[in-house]
Amino acid sequence: IEPQHPRSDVSYVTVDRRMAMRDVVRYLYRCGARRIALLGTDSTIYSDFLRFRGWADAVQELGIGNGVRGAFNTNDDLEQCFHALLDSLPEYDAVACTNDYIALKLLNKLKALGLSVPRDMMVTGFGGIALGEWTDPPLTTVTINGVEIGRQAFFTWLYLMRNETVRSLNVSVECRIIPRATTPPCDLPAPPVPTLERVELLDAHRTLLDPGVLDIARLERLFSA
Repeated sequence: IEPQHPRSDVSYVTVDRRMAMRDVVRYLYRCGARRIALLGTDSTIYSDFLRFRGWADAVQELGIGNGVRGAFNTNDDLEQCFHALLDSLPEYDAVACTNDYIALKLLNKLKALGLSVPRDMMVTGFGGIALGEWTDPPLTTVTINGVEIGRQAFFTWLYLMRNETVRSLNVSVECRIIPRATTPPCDLPAPPVPTLERVELLDAHRTLLDPGVLDIARLERLFSA
C-alpha cells in the first residue's frame, strides 16, 4: 500500500501506481486510442486516487482530455458505474481499469453487447492476476513485482540498521505493462513475466463486494493457489 499520511518514523516500499497508470494511457495512445476512459476508481481508496492522478496527468499531457471527464467512479455501486460507462461508450475507444477484476467484468459486458475487443474497444487492467492470461481475449495488464518489493524492503531495513541517523525511507518500485490481446499491437515490446510476481491485494477494496467481481476473485484464488 501507499499511505495517504505517512508517519516520519515509518518506512515503506510500494509501487508507483500514479506513474504506472500514466504509462498505461501513453501505451494506449501509442496503440491508436484517442478517447481513453478510466473505470473503477473508489474515492475511499488512496491507491485509486493515485491511479486517477496518473490517468488525468497523461490525458492532459497528450491533449486528449481535461483530466476530469471520462473518469467513472465505483464508490458504493459498481453496477451504476458500469451503466454510466456503457451509456456513453461510443465516446471512447479505450478503457483503462483500476484493477483486473473490473477489467474482466467489463470484458463480459462488452461481449454481451456484441462488441469486439480490441477492435471496437481496447481494455487494460491493473494487478496482473493469473486469470487475465486465460480470458478471451487475454487481458493487457500492469504487473506488480512482489519479489522486487520484498528485495527492496530488505535493503531498506539493512540501510536503516547501518545508518542510525536516518529516521525513515520510502521506496517506490516501478510496475510494468504486459501487452496481451485486449490491445492491438503497438511499438511497446512485451517484457518477460517473472514467475514469482503476485496479484495486488484487494481485500480492503469495495470492488470485491460486487457479486460478479467476487466470483472472479474466488476463481483467481483457485488459479493462483
